[in-house]
Amino acid sequence: MLAAYLLGEKSIGLKALAFNKLGIEMTPIADVIGKGTKQISMSEAAIEEVADYACADADTFGDADTYPNCFTDATPPHAHPYTCRR
Repeated sequence: MLAAYLLGEKSIGLKALAFNKLGIEMTPIADVIGKGTKQISMSEAAIEEVADYACADADTFGDADTYPNCFTDATPPHAHPYTCRR
């Protein structure tokens, strides 16, 4: 996200970068905790959903060596499947 900011990307959020650079559509936080008057805290959400959400975030950009040219190559690399290990 810092690299995206320094390189002038318009959207520097993790989910926006995952979609724009890797073609991965990530789960919105609202799918896990809801929104509006029905929103719950993360600690109240089902542990399985929270774990999957957190692993997906970590796996998307967790291995920087997987996508070395992510912000410099005009063609985004192929998306990889989540490899969450619990």
